[in-house]
Amino acid sequence: MFYTPITKQDDLFPLSYPTTAKTLMNKHGLLDDQQAVTTDRLLREIDTLELTYPSAALLCAKQANVVDTLIVTMDVLDTNSVEQITGLQAMTWPVLGQLDATSGAFELRYGLPDLYMAAMAKAQQEPAYIDRLQDYDIRIVSSLPTAVEEDSNTIWWAQLERVSATDMRAVETAIESGMRVFVLGLTNQKAPAQGFSEDSMQVPLYVANVELQAQQLTQLVDIMPTVVGHYMNCAEGTKTWSLGQDIAKHDTEWPMIASYGSQLVIYTEAERIVIDQDATTRMFQGTEEMPNAVPPTPILINALRDVKRFSATGE
Repeated sequence: MFYTPITKQDDLFPLSYPTTAKTLMNKHGLLDDQQAVTTDRLLREIDTLELTYPSAALLCAKQANVVDTLIVTMDVLDTNSVEQITGLQAMTWPVLGQLDATSGAFELRYGLPDLYMAAMAKAQQEPAYIDRLQDYDIRIVSSLPTAVEEDSNTIWWAQLERVSATDMRAVETAIESGMRVFVLGLTNQKAPAQGFSEDSMQVPLYVANVELQAQQLTQLVDIMPTVVGHYMNCAEGTKTWSLGQDIAKHDTEWPMIASYGSQLVIYTEAERIVIDQDATTRMFQGTEEMPNAVPPTPILINALRDVKRFSATGE
C-alpha cells in the first residue's frame, strides 16, 4: 500500500515525506524535526532555499586543441527541417525534456533540475562554469554565428522559434568548419504520460562533430556538462556545479532523478518512482502503475540526497 504522508519537510523539499520512511530519513539527515511547515507547499516553492552553489571551488585546467561549439534549441524541435541539415546525426536514446520551455532552458544552461530555478533567480546566481570559462577567454554568445572564425573560443547558443533556410545554412556552415554542434528540443508536443514515462518526456537530440558514449537515458542537464567538458578538465568533473554528467566521457548512471514542476521522478533501469507534491510515492513500469510496490529505501534516500547537493541542508 502507499505511504501515508507526514507533515515534516525541509527548505529544498517543501513536501511531507512518508511516515514509514521518516525515521530512516531523519537518520540520514534528509529531514529536520525542527523544521515544520505546512504540507500544501509545492516542491518548486523554494524561495527561502539557502544555496550552497557551487558545492566547492572549481579547480580546473584548460583543455588543449578545443574547437567552438554551437547549441541550437527550440521549444519544440522542428524535426522535418532539422533532418534536412547535412551532417547532423540523431541520437537513438531517450533525452528527457521538460514540461515547459523556460524550465527546459534553465536545465540546459545550469545543468540542474528545474526545482533550483526559483532559488537561482532570487540569488541572481549565474552558472558556476561561466567565470572559469572566462578565465580561459572562452565566451558564450546567445546567437547563431554570423561568420565562422577559426578558433574563436566561443560557445554559441541560439534559441530559435523556427528553423529558417538562413538558420539551416548557418548550422551547415558550422558543421563544415568542424564546430561541435548540438541541436535539440526543450519540450515535446505530447502530454506527459502518467508516471512521466521516458517516451512521453522524450525530446530529439542531433549532434555533429561530437563523439558521445552510448547511453540508455539522458537529460537536458547533461548537455552543458558535455559542452563544458570539452574546454576544461576539473578535479571533481562537473559535480561541483551540475547534477548532469559529460556524456562524451560517461555512460548512463542509475538512478537518475528529474523534477517536473511540483513532482520528482526517480528513473531506474526497470522502474520509475514518482514523488507527488503531497509526498505520496507511486511506482511505474513502462506505462503501467505498480499499485502495491514500495520504493527501495536506498534508492529513494540516495537520489534525494544527490538532488539536495546544492542546498545548505544537503550533504
